[in-house]
Amino acid sequence: QIYSMSETEVKDLLKSARDSIAAKKWKEAHEYAKDALVIDKKNYNALVFYGLASAQLHQYDEQLLR
Repeated sequence: QIYSMSETEVKDLLKSARDSIAAKKWKEAHEYAKDALVIDKKNYNALVFYGLASAQLHQYDEQLLR
């Protein structure tokens, strides 16, 4: 299966976010998930990781709620 560059990039970012969450590195996870959402704003996993990291950091992005 052939993936576009952005799909591959999103997968790599999500893996990094997942690894950061496992290590409880919330700020890193937040950034990786945010970067994935810049590429694919409707990616379910990126949204979940971003929300989890945001909650741990007590940061709530009102823009995502719109």
